[in-house]
Amino acid sequence: MNRLKELRKKKGLTQTEVAKFIGISQNNYSYWENGKVKIDNATLLRLADFFGVSVDYLLGHETTEADKRIKEIGGFAVPDKFLIPVVGQVVAGKPVDSAENIEGYVYIEKKNAEDYFALRVSGDSMINAGILPNSLLIVHKQNAAVSGDIVVASVDGESTVKRYKESAGAVFLMPENTAYSPILITEKTAFYIFGKVVEVRVSF
Repeated sequence: MNRLKELRKKKGLTQTEVAKFIGISQNNYSYWENGKVKIDNATLLRLADFFGVSVDYLLGHETTEADKRIKEIGGFAVPDKFLIPVVGQVVAGKPVDSAENIEGYVYIEKKNAEDYFALRVSGDSMINAGILPNSLLIVHKQNAAVSGDIVVASVDGESTVKRYKESAGAVFLMPENTAYSPILITEKTAFYIFGKVVEVRVSF
């Protein structure tokens, strides 16, 4: 399927990265891209959404005005929507979007997409801030924060999502769940901020 290959290359993605998002092997995806295996309708919808085009366009048709607007100079992205990586466990000392961390991709409506990443939440320490288990966080990459920001950080090699707080010259990472205790950051703490949470997408 020539358009599938075109769209992938326009996004600067490898076959392995797209296959990981869909949840199949790279070999199976390669069969789709080369037209050796027919793609089922449900997967066509996922691929169309992933690349920001209609199913008709993906199949080689461009029949609507919406399809024509999608085709932009320099790419085929949905206008004002851009892909960012969804990372798994954040590891201290490694870029958040390093290949071994990426689990998939999501769209955001922010033009400087390279300044953001998404992170799937696995714990319940921030439930009173509306961050539930399995929520998807949209995070702006930055290594500094102001009191009150919700941040993704590494504390002694363990990644966490907490509210950053400065009080009387001390720095704390505050949970939003009374079952958890604040984390005091001292000079001896190996502490690094990966970014600030700017959007929460709740999944059920």
